Amino acid sequence: MCAIYSHCGLEYSERFMDGFERLFPCRFLWTTAIDWETGVRRAFDPARAEVRDEDLGEVERGLLDGDAQVAAFCERFGY
Repeated sequence: MCAIYSHCGLEYSERFMDGFERLFPCRFLWTTAIDWETGVRRAFDPARAEVRDEDLGEVERGLLDGDAQVAAFCERFGY
């Protein structure tokens, strides 16, 4: 977070760690992540990604393959 604040030209703050009441809490409960009826978290499902491998162009493929962190993320989560 320090790097993000610095990149944005902002003074670092840990205020983002403070709890707060959300005005629209249901808006953030995607049906693939949390069961609406019970509120129980569901396992991450990589199938909900709608972009197929063949949909990627040369530029997108270069972005994915050219960054070790992105490649590791994709491999970890099954993209």
